[in-house]
Amino acid sequence: MSHWKALEPLIVEDATRALRELLNQNPGERLYAVAFSGMYRELDGPIYLPALSANSVSAREDEGSGDFWSAEWNPADWRWDEIQFSSAALDAAADAACEITRNDTREGWLLAQQECIDMLVSAARKVRAALGDAPQLTPDFVLFLHDDENGLDLARRCIGDAEFQALFPKEAVAQRERMRVASLPVEERVAWLVGRLGRFDGKPVDAEDAEQWLIDIGAPAVPALVEQLARPRGRFGSEAARMLGRIGLATPEVLDALR
Repeated sequence: MSHWKALEPLIVEDATRALRELLNQNPGERLYAVAFSGMYRELDGPIYLPALSANSVSAREDEGSGDFWSAEWNPADWRWDEIQFSSAALDAAADAACEITRNDTREGWLLAQQECIDMLVSAARKVRAALGDAPQLTPDFVLFLHDDENGLDLARRCIGDAEFQALFPKEAVAQRERMRVASLPVEERVAWLVGRLGRFDGKPVDAEDAEQWLIDIGAPAVPALVEQLARPRGRFGSEAARMLGRIGLATPEVLDALR
């Protein structure tokens, strides 16, 4: 068991206790969502556990929008946006795990970060199960890990595919489209992504996504980006130059194209 996974029983116990206290203190409220939110980490530095956030039916905005990025599903906009739930035992265990991670190699740090995230996803599921069908929870009440990176995927892992599709049908369709594009053969995927440059039309993969995906693809994307630079009236020359710089493949072909 990793040093982060070992924290899971403490997190489940403390979070469940804090949420039951919240329900007892607010008997007239019905919660529709709780999230672990505000996890903070620095590469080669500390990893700090998230707080809890919760919102009630009476406090939510954009009800039923199905938009994961709306205030309805953003913990920073919720009535209880930062519930400190950790006990002294959890704080001590988290400090020890953080210290071990900070002193690890970069590869070890990245592995520890993923272990911590996976542990929090598992903890979210267990806390949800521990709360059961309390009358102060809506029938579609969910508990998930909210994070700026891979937020949709983490929410889906916590909530489950069926519940995620029911709550966020638009996001579920968009997720399937992103998965379809990601599964294309690399040359076909590169061509498809180049075709999305400059486009902000509400589609699942916009220009910003396309740029990052091309950078992540790396060397196989270079020929298509060089071609963009070579076009006399290429619309995306500056974008292509920026992506080539981020990829960092300094071949004579690339350097000539950039010049």
